[in-house]
Amino acid sequence: MKAEVLTCICTSCSRWLTGGTFFVVVFLLFLSVSSTNAAVTPPQEVATSSTLLASNSVAVAPRVTICHQTGSGQVTITVPLSTVQAHFAHGDLGGACACNSACVCNNIFDPVTCPDGNAYANECQARCAGQTGCTKTCVCPPIFDPVVCDGTVYASQCVATCAGQGTCPTACACDTTFNPVVCEDGNTYANECQARCGGQTNCSSPCACTGIFNPVACPDGHTYANSCLADCAGQDPAACASPCACQPSIAPVVCSDHNTYINSCVAACRGATGCSSACVCTDINNPVTCSNGQTYANQCQAECAGQTTCHGSCACTGIYNLVTCPNGQVYANSCVATCAGQSGCSPPCPCPSIFSPVTCSDGNTYFNQCNATCAGQTNCN
Repeated sequence: MKAEVLTCICTSCSRWLTGGTFFVVVFLLFLSVSSTNAAVTPPQEVATSSTLLASNSVAVAPRVTICHQTGSGQVTITVPLSTVQAHFAHGDLGGACACNSACVCNNIFDPVTCPDGNAYANECQARCAGQTGCTKTCVCPPIFDPVVCDGTVYASQCVATCAGQGTCPTACACDTTFNPVVCEDGNTYANECQARCGGQTNCSSPCACTGIFNPVACPDGHTYANSCLADCAGQDPAACASPCACQPSIAPVVCSDHNTYINSCVAACRGATGCSSACVCTDINNPVTCSNGQTYANQCQAECAGQTTCHGSCACTGIYNLVTCPNGQVYANSCVATCAGQSGCSPPCPCPSIFSPVTCSDGNTYFNQCNATCAGQTNCN
């Protein structure tokens, strides 16, 4: 009987009950459930008899569902019967805010259990019901990486498993690499793509790391966008390994997926296409190691990454006398190629071996003008 009356009140969107009328209705509800032995009392006597209240009191005071008016909208809450008139005096309405609710929540299943003893589909729906201080029902990382099982969208595979589901397909066509962002809804998403999939656009990274994509696979089973992000997530970078067999040199490229990869090899390893250099630098290998501990393909690439305190990684002259090696890479000179473990290299252009150095607009000194031209440099002296 109680559930039926409440349902009627909560879903009657066009006939809100206020003031004394609603109080009489909920008062009748209280009397009907407070004692199975209580006599049915006419409504007019209920509204005027204070002694009847005392004789029908129960251990747990009944609660009533009302639509509470807040500064930013409405929210459905349950309140003690004794406080209903006070809420009406402040403009609250009888029943749930079913038709004009200010709560806009998704149906993604990430259950929470609240102080009222109820479990809600997610925290937003709990707040919408006036509940705070809720706890997650499932012990899972707070990362949004949605999967779909039997038509229900779960916040992550962990939550789906907690709910008794098997392995489920992802809900978004996104890379699963961890590059977490925190968005304005307060949730942490696995990466920016997952955030967009969840309808979030105003997000920021919780880690002070570069956005350069150089993935590492760690013992926790996750692949992180780079070792800095792995460290930020509590993983030991030394225990993580790159899933790509690429040189660690930094020569960033931007690809059609809008990600910046540490170099073209890593981009190709991750299946990225339509890539171009993120900096206006040559691809000539003359590696330098900088104060951040990273090795860059050349000084230009280092400066492109914001590094200025660097030194040559090989004990070689700084003269550019280009050679191309079997790995397809162009090195500044044969000494640098040998330092990189390459052999069987040859000049990419038929230039004379006459040493007549020129310094060009890229800041490099070439063996002669022919070598400079071979590297695409024309403004030299």
